[in-house]
Amino acid sequence: MSYVPRGRPRLIAYATLICLLVVFQFRNFLPSSSGSKYQLAALVDETGFHIFCADDPQTLKDLHVDDKNATEVQITQEPLYDTLSDAWRKGLTPEEFNDMFERQLAECNAGSASCPENGDKLIPLDWHHFGLAARGSVRGEHICRQETHPPPRSSKIDAMHKLGYSMLLSLGDVVFDHWFKRYHKNVHLVIWEGPKEKIFHASWWNGPVEPLGGSFTLSPEPYNIWPPMQPWGRENYYVGYTVEPTCLNTPFVPLTQRPRQAYILAKYLRFFMDERYPLSDPMGGVPAQFNDDFYLKFSEEEDVTFVAGEFDLFWAQNYTQPPPGITQHPGLQRTEFQKTISQSRVVVGIGNPILSPTPYEALCLGVPFINPIVYWDKNDPSNKNFWEGQHGALIHEGIDEPHVYHVKVGDREGFKAALKKAINTPIDR
Repeated sequence: MSYVPRGRPRLIAYATLICLLVVFQFRNFLPSSSGSKYQLAALVDETGFHIFCADDPQTLKDLHVDDKNATEVQITQEPLYDTLSDAWRKGLTPEEFNDMFERQLAECNAGSASCPENGDKLIPLDWHHFGLAARGSVRGEHICRQETHPPPRSSKIDAMHKLGYSMLLSLGDVVFDHWFKRYHKNVHLVIWEGPKEKIFHASWWNGPVEPLGGSFTLSPEPYNIWPPMQPWGRENYYVGYTVEPTCLNTPFVPLTQRPRQAYILAKYLRFFMDERYPLSDPMGGVPAQFNDDFYLKFSEEEDVTFVAGEFDLFWAQNYTQPPPGITQHPGLQRTEFQKTISQSRVVVGIGNPILSPTPYEALCLGVPFINPIVYWDKNDPSNKNFWEGQHGALIHEGIDEPHVYHVKVGDREGFKAALKKAINTPIDR
C-alpha cells in the first residue's frame, strides 16, 4: 500500500474536504458519546482512493497513517448501539451474523411474540463492503463503523438493526440466490451494487433469470403447471396478460362466411430451416424444405390459400422466398392483423416463434391453432408430460381439438389431417 506523501498538499486538502463531507453526510449514524472526536485520514493505494475513520489516534497509528494527514472532527450524536441487543454488540463473523438473523426470520415467520417490529422484513446485503466491514476492514467505504473494539461494524447495518429489520450478508452468488428462493416473501429491500428496492426481472421465457432466480423472475405464462419433467420456471412469479381488450373489438366471423384461408404464423424466413419445423426433412436438408411443394399441392387439392406476413430475411442465408404455395402480405397494424386472422379458418404454427400471443388471439377470434410438438418420449409418445411444443401453455393447460391440434414434427400425414379438420370444423370464440 502506498500512502499520501507530504509533498502533495493539494491532494491532502481535497482528501480533508472529502472526509469532512463524508462525516457530516453520515453524522446521524456515527456512534460516539456526546463530545467525542473522530479522526479521519485519506490514503491512496493500488485500488484507489480511501478514507479512514476512527475514534482515537491510536487506531490511525495502528493503520500506519501519518497523523499529519488526519483531520479531527467533532461529533455530538448519541450512540445508536446503546439500544441494541447483547448479541448484536458482540463481534460476529458474517456466518454468525447470518445465523442470528435466520433464527430471527424463522421466529418471525412462525409468529413468535419475541419478533421485533420489522423483524419479518428482510434486507439482503450484497454489497461486498458490508462483509468487509463485518470482518474488520476500516476502509472509507465503511465510514463510519460503529466502534473499533470489538471488531468494527457498518453504521448502516447498526441503523437497520435498530429499526428491527432482519439482514443477511452476501456469501457468494449461490448463497444469495438461495436466500431469494427461501425468503422471497420476506424481502423488503435489496442493497447491492445496482437496484435499491425489491426488484423483479421480467422474462418471456420459461426459466429463472440469474443470479436472483425464479423468485424474482416475472413470467407471462404459468410455468408452475408445467410437468415435473420440465421444471424450468416453476418458481417464477406468474403475471399473465390478456388479448381480449382488442380481440373482442374485432367482429366474430362465422366459419361459413370466411374464405378458405390458412394463416402461417412465422415472422422469420429462417423458421422454415429449423429442425422444429413440422415438415423438416432430416434427409434432404434445408434445400428440400424450401422446395417442398406441400402447401402448393394442399392448396390445389383442398382449395385453400396459405397467407403469411412478410418474412424477415435475417439469418436466412441466401433464401428469399418461403416454400411454394405461401402468399405474403405487407406488415399490418394489430387491428388489421386481427381482422386478417378472423378471416382465416386456421392459424398454422411452424415451430417458431415459441409462446407467441397469436394463438391466444386466434382462439379469441374463433380460429383454431395447429401446435407443433417438437420433443416427446419416443417410447411413450402420447404422454404430454414429456411434450415440448411451440406453445407449451396450450399443451399443459389441456387445450385440445377442435381448438388446438397438436402435431408432432415430421408427421406429414398428421399435419395434413389436422389442416383438413381445422379448416372444416367451426369453433366459438
